[in-house]
Amino acid sequence: AMDCLAALFASHIRAGDCYCLFGAVGAGKSVFSRSFIRAVAEDDFLPVPSPTFLLQNTYDEHQGPPIHHFDFYRLASVQDFNRLDLEGSLTRAVCLMEWPERL
Repeated sequence: AMDCLAALFASHIRAGDCYCLFGAVGAGKSVFSRSFIRAVAEDDFLPVPSPTFLLQNTYDEHQGPPIHHFDFYRLASVQDFNRLDLEGSLTRAVCLMEWPERL
């Protein structure tokens, strides 16, 4: 079901789209993100690792705007936040944000 929902949202992407994914550990945030990215890329086997330790992964080898996948769970400092260029991502990419309440 999560794959179908993610594919539905992924079928009409535009730069500036932002999906804030809330939920407890294990709620399906990463599953949704992985399914969304694979649907946009039209590749069911595309490796989509969690950006938990990097904070951000970028996908741009598909038609349309890039996808910036964030995981703010381990966001620890203003320096971490500043290196993300979140403002730029929000204007020129599709953003998937896990743990947005940590901003």
